[in-house]
Amino acid sequence: MDVKRYIGRELYLGDMPEIVQRAYRVSIGGSGAFYGDTVDAQMMDDQIRLCDETADYVYAEYTPLELKYRRGSRPELERIIDRILDGVADEQEKVLSIMRFVRDLHKLRPKGVRQEGRDLFHGGIEEEVIKKCSNMCNEQARVFCVLCQVAGMPARYVGHYIDRHGVAEAYCGGTWAYIDNEGRYFLKGDGTLASVLELKRNPELITTQSREVLADHRGRFSLERSEREFCRVEVTVMTNYFVWENARYNYDWIWPTEEFLARMKPLRARFPEEVDHQSVIAMIRGERPWPR
Repeated sequence: MDVKRYIGRELYLGDMPEIVQRAYRVSIGGSGAFYGDTVDAQMMDDQIRLCDETADYVYAEYTPLELKYRRGSRPELERIIDRILDGVADEQEKVLSIMRFVRDLHKLRPKGVRQEGRDLFHGGIEEEVIKKCSNMCNEQARVFCVLCQVAGMPARYVGHYIDRHGVAEAYCGGTWAYIDNEGRYFLKGDGTLASVLELKRNPELITTQSREVLADHRGRFSLERSEREFCRVEVTVMTNYFVWENARYNYDWIWPTEEFLARMKPLRARFPEEVDHQSVIAMIRGERPWPR
């Protein structure tokens, strides 16, 4: 089928309630205003929405499994991977080891470096994102993707627009696996990692995880957040982002000046007006009807 209408910033949402369409426009508009013409905004031009119409394509053809990374191209990332995966042989455990490294980046930040919730700068190439110990989910997801690729495993960016959260999928054990750098992942009955599509189609996996799995989460495990991210009204996208294609992107820094923060404040304030997450949860649980 023709999937073109599901690709890019103006992707098709005609099957979604108007409140969801409005929330998507606010979310992507805010992200674009925040990152301007830099990499984290450029990636939105290539995104594809995951839905029933695109699922077969996304999980078969969209992301090539052939890796074109050449050893020696990004030596700093290679040193990090060699350290993280030293003695780790199992592919699934490699993915989780990379996730834990990215999850814990914020712990390496010297006291006083981040003030009033700000990073020193936003954006930057992955080596810089690691050095600044970024706590921004979408930047962390980029780091996870490129580290997996340097380690020899395909990976791609995943965005949840209504919940405003950037995560990823890695390809291991012959299948795609959902990875959230907050430490969230979900195991199926056979012990393998579930994909985004499997979680959307089988949300009961969210509530059947062991204490060991839940212990990997960086903060308090949020059942409601997972319900939101895999519910029918979440706008979930995939983006191919490859470590060997860095020349395509602009990695300029975004400085959090007072003027910049003042300009962003009204954009951030708009979002809660568009989406009432508690209402979404109530709709998921059947306590409220779906909007028409």
